Amino acid sequence: MREYWSPFDHEGFDSNMKILSIRRFVPENLTYTPGIFIYERQPFAVTLELPYKNNARGISCINTGEYRCLPYSSKKYPNTWQIMDVKGRDLILLHKANYLIDIKGCVAVGEKFTDINKDGVMDIGESNEGFNEFLSIVKGESEFKLIIERAGAWEV
Repeated sequence: MREYWSPFDHEGFDSNMKILSIRRFVPENLTYTPGIFIYERQPFAVTLELPYKNNARGISCINTGEYRCLPYSSKKYPNTWQIMDVKGRDLILLHKANYLIDIKGCVAVGEKFTDINKDGVMDIGESNEGFNEFLSIVKGESEFKLIIERAGAWEV
């Protein structure tokens, strides 16, 4: 049984839309939230988010759950996707980023975890490559379903 409410439990959503998932792994230090991006049961990229702090705007990753994602583009973040209907939050994007400080509540996508600047804080390497792989999966779609789930039991 799911631990969260899903907007997809209601009629009106396309059951044929693509489904991607992020499986989060929470480290003991709780300073960041690493994850694995999955499509058709195959990992294809890694994700990095802020630690969980009760879904607080700008300092927390979003809650686990199922979300509808729509295309989004701005001068700062062209050709990306927005995670919709996040309770108490808006403009949660999937985007390129290398450093945790660049995330601000969004989800960074890349190819590997690394400490680029050797400051002891997890970063994302090869963000362009990982993000482009994500874009190739959702190319031509008008929306997709994103499931964010925990990899195992965790306490905050």
